[in-house]
Amino acid sequence: MACDNKTLFHRGLELFRKISKSAPTPIIYSAASYNIKPQDFSHNALSVIKTLRKAGHQAYIVGGCIRDLLLNTTPKDFDISTSAKPEEIKTLFKNCILVGKRFRLAHVRFANQIIEVSTFRSGSPDEDCLITKDNLWGTAEEDVLRRDFTINGLFYDPAEETIIDYTGGVNDLQNRYLQTIGDPFVRFKQDPVRMLRLLKILSRTAFTIDPKTLEALQQCRYELIKSSQARVFEELIKMLGSGVSSEFFKLTAKYQILEILFPYMAKVFRLNSKLKEQTFSYLDKLDQNILKKKHHYERHQLMAIFLFPLVNFNVRYKHKQHPGLSLNAIFDYIRNFLGKFFADSFTSCSKKNFILTALILQMQYRLTPLAVKKNMFLTVSF
Repeated sequence: MACDNKTLFHRGLELFRKISKSAPTPIIYSAASYNIKPQDFSHNALSVIKTLRKAGHQAYIVGGCIRDLLLNTTPKDFDISTSAKPEEIKTLFKNCILVGKRFRLAHVRFANQIIEVSTFRSGSPDEDCLITKDNLWGTAEEDVLRRDFTINGLFYDPAEETIIDYTGGVNDLQNRYLQTIGDPFVRFKQDPVRMLRLLKILSRTAFTIDPKTLEALQQCRYELIKSSQARVFEELIKMLGSGVSSEFFKLTAKYQILEILFPYMAKVFRLNSKLKEQTFSYLDKLDQNILKKKHHYERHQLMAIFLFPLVNFNVRYKHKQHPGLSLNAIFDYIRNFLGKFFADSFTSCSKKNFILTALILQMQYRLTPLAVKKNMFLTVSF
């Protein structure tokens, strides 16, 4: 049925209002005014943007690296967001692979670096439901409104050498203030892993949390069980190797998220404050080795260090019950204990990582008798 001019006008007006509502006017800052120079960014990232723009696409450096530079810290990653679709990105770069199903990304590989390139996403930032598929393409304005925190909602335009701020992120960074983009209750329900990222930022910065964001963290924490266990495990491994793992896990305990991730560990910590402090002490040593000595640890090594105080506590309790416990019996007990621990936890540990973690923990008792007070050696060879 054909529409009359009046109907078409009202439909067009409604569409215009929707677009206007979702496209806030950004504040444009000169990067130089914050002492941010082009050479502060990865040469590889800048070359990827140059290629994308030469092909007629919009492209910006986004997120955490801009935040880090504004905080005068060295960025680890340089991510790019673009109007080019994943398949279009792949055709432009021979050194590119596409990854992810829920959130399709392009990884452009260089000799010593991987540049992650995402396509602008669309969809309602106010939709109160878990995002299970996130491959609806959109504009730069729509994309920024779907990001997690205001301080991560910043774009850098290398051609103009400007910072584009749609969400007030620069102001929040200056005030050391942490808040979500949009309603935190909605944003945490859309992607509960954002709550772990909030603690990740807090462990690095000690920012003040927006009261509503803090309330949402406390009320929505059980939404985490709707997340992918594999994603949660990856976030935890990243934090164990971040150099701020001790502070991060202290925050998970403080905000009662540890009891969701590792219920048994949280229960033991409530009953045994000494073991809790010992675990954080191990993480402090791990952080020092990573930050000061630049040691690199594989994921099974990180898990073994994290779990050793808890495992050792249980092995010693078992040894008191059975003083003649053989090494083989200890090894069997460790494997069984880890199996029950991970089965009870909201994480997904692969079989390979499980076996390697168990082997490292077992090795501690092969090298040193139980009668000797034990401490795990936090060395890179370990």
